[in-house]
Amino acid sequence: MRLKIKLSNTLSSHSEGINGIDWLNSDEVISTSNDHLIKLWITEKMESLPFSTNFKDKIFPTSLQMSNYSSKELLNKQTINISKLSSSNIKQERYSNIRSGNEIFLLTTSDGKIYLLNLNGKLERIIDAHYGATIMARWNNNEPGGSGGFASGEDGCVKIWSRNGMLRSVIAQIGKPVYSLDWNGDSTKLVYCSGDECYIKQLNIQISPIKWKAHTGLVTCLCWSSVNDQILTGGEDCRYRLWNSQGIYYDVHYGLLFLTIFQFLQFHGVIMAQCLLLWSYSMERPNCGSILCLSWSPDCLQLIGGCSNGQLLHAHIIEKRLIWEQIEAIQINRRTINIRDLTSEIIRERLETKDRIIRMEIATSKQCYIFNSKNWNNPIVIDLNEGSGLISLIRLCEKCFLLVDLISLQVLNYEGKILCNIKMLSFGEPFNEQTITIANDLLVLRDRAQHSLIHLFDPQNGRVAGDGEIQHQSNIVEICVNQCGGIVDRRIVFLDINGDCFIALVNRYGAPERIQKLVLYYHVLHLIIQLI
Repeated sequence: MRLKIKLSNTLSSHSEGINGIDWLNSDEVISTSNDHLIKLWITEKMESLPFSTNFKDKIFPTSLQMSNYSSKELLNKQTINISKLSSSNIKQERYSNIRSGNEIFLLTTSDGKIYLLNLNGKLERIIDAHYGATIMARWNNNEPGGSGGFASGEDGCVKIWSRNGMLRSVIAQIGKPVYSLDWNGDSTKLVYCSGDECYIKQLNIQISPIKWKAHTGLVTCLCWSSVNDQILTGGEDCRYRLWNSQGIYYDVHYGLLFLTIFQFLQFHGVIMAQCLLLWSYSMERPNCGSILCLSWSPDCLQLIGGCSNGQLLHAHIIEKRLIWEQIEAIQINRRTINIRDLTSEIIRERLETKDRIIRMEIATSKQCYIFNSKNWNNPIVIDLNEGSGLISLIRLCEKCFLLVDLISLQVLNYEGKILCNIKMLSFGEPFNEQTITIANDLLVLRDRAQHSLIHLFDPQNGRVAGDGEIQHQSNIVEICVNQCGGIVDRRIVFLDINGDCFIALVNRYGAPERIQKLVLYYHVLHLIIQLI
């Protein structure tokens, strides 16, 4: 697995360094720069589109973020002709959101303000947030529509704001600039850094924040994983560190500018002086100066970066591999997979799709392909519902498989027949491989907002299975279900945030306890499930 990188051309790039960047959906990007311009980008063509709102010469943007839910909504494309960009007339695309009012993004600036704008260029609101520059602002992860957020500034304050510009609370007053901050997975805690120290503040309990010295010198960036509560920090001491309850970190030898955690935690993206490192998989050195900001796409397979020379960096993951018995599948580019026989080292088939591949099981951005290993030439092709957004996850079992998008779960058999649809009513972080699993007769998932709650469904009809939901005392970080036997033999194993492993019954059948503890401080859940 590695990154394939391309850079925007000089004509369409910013004239100054890019300070803020985020995804509109899995194909379009918005960026802002020290040249006082905001641009929309098509990542496949690496072309920029003009944006109607520009800022005065004395105002410099410092960060940008789309609304947590609007950035993941599907955008309509209306092809129109826009008069010249630079010196030529070109055909461009303008975007309008399906749901009006949900296309808001926030922009922080050097004059201490937060600007709320929509994709049509309309200025919705201006918030006077800080004395000095507002360094960073982020939407709330768990509130529908991104109705609130928090910001940090040069005045050393961390403040929580509502979407209409009302100050909800002042979290911290440190006296030194707060350069970076982030929510945890359920938005009950936030982490921020100032000087050489990091702080964790719990919002629903009035206690002093947890404080520790994270680096020798200034802490410049951090990111909090929503999957397992790990915090990744980087500083001027030329190191980035991965913090957990044991304080594990990994050393590098370049100054850290920005970093981000892939939400499924299969790898991290870390920006060093002029180097892009994909944790333990790939390392690239693009010729674009320092990389100032990073963002993963909603489908978690693409990475964008803003460079100090004004270029946009786009990277997508290729050479992913899946192995089953003697057959190996390798994704060689965005739309092609090679099928290879490991016994003879001969490429048996080359599978090509119309759209970009987003999952190797295999789904593209518009279709799902089901291949028979005995006949690769005639796949079953399923057209995906465009109103639900991109497929973010595919989970397989013996007789059926699960497609996960932003708003619903869909179970199908291998003939392409839909068995059930499950609409998710709760808001929160998206599902990943640790928080949802499927067997032939049981679908198990962790609640997106309440992480201590497990839901059980019958994949054949979408109804509640067994004795219903399972309530645990602590937040759950990973779940798994055994695949052997019938529903009577089904057991659920889960790992909580304390590292303890538990086993739970689907049906209690008169048993006094439904949940029993298996192991203390266990960290490899799948090894236990193999023993059951």
